[in-house]
Amino acid sequence: MRKRRGWLIGLGLGLMLGASMLQLMDVARSAPQSVQLPNEPFSREELEKEAGAKGYKLVRDDGETYTKEQLDAAVAQAKKEAADSPAPLSSGEAEGDGMTKELDYYVPPGASLQEVASALLAMELIDDKDAFIKLAKPSGGKIRVGLCRFSGKPTPEEIVAELTRAKN
Repeated sequence: MRKRRGWLIGLGLGLMLGASMLQLMDVARSAPQSVQLPNEPFSREELEKEAGAKGYKLVRDDGETYTKEQLDAAVAQAKKEAADSPAPLSSGEAEGDGMTKELDYYVPPGASLQEVASALLAMELIDDKDAFIKLAKPSGGKIRVGLCRFSGKPTPEEIVAELTRAKN
């Protein structure tokens, strides 16, 4: 009996699996067919009704639509153009109106400390690029990609803290 143990286990498993498959086929054959596809094409109204029932919306072919890849490429291009231009994104009013001036700067991926310092100098947040680089050099590898918001005239230490802050 011990010599044929593997053969007997295989035979038993085969019989059990075969019986299970027969049961599944029998249940599938006797189950009512819930989804019947029509032989004729849908009309536009029927398509809109079915799409609305499933949570979708029909879009006409004559309008311009974009794929996710095209949209991602357009967003990446816009980010690159925004990063290349040193002009800040202004969120506040002028300082003369009694409100503090808010400036936004997007740190692009792969930006070096020199590039960031040049942009901050162009935004007039720092006065001396070399002094800022010397101050920020220990934190240079910790600069995070993302949007940095500066209010009023921040100190160089506050600027470094904002550049190294975790962003969402």
